[in-house]
Amino acid sequence: LHAPAWRVAEAFFSRRVAAARQRFEELHGTGRASNDPKEIEDAAAHGRVETLFLAAEPWCWESVSTDGPAVVQLGVDDAFAHCELLDRAATDTWSRGGHVHAIAASAVPGGGDAAAILRY
Repeated sequence: LHAPAWRVAEAFFSRRVAAARQRFEELHGTGRASNDPKEIEDAAAHGRVETLFLAAEPWCWESVSTDGPAVVQLGVDDAFAHCELLDRAATDTWSRGGHVHAIAASAVPGGGDAAAILRY
């Protein structure tokens, strides 16, 4: 039951992401779309992000200890602050009625690890 249902769901979500990516491309350069993580985070905090694209790869997890039980260490370097910024943007977008798409890094519009369509 899962496999046939997933084919339908996957097609639906793929079309939705493709339409959003096309809209981003149309709006890019008009002030209604951004690839700047700081601008995106600020807009999300104010409820201005309609659609957020994030690279889904878990590059924020710095390391896993090999001694004893496996422990993931967060924030080993300054890159973690960037991860927190993107997490906050995703949370703010979703909690204010926006859409968040975690997709392959190569599929994020405009390159980079985040892109957003702004409401205004």
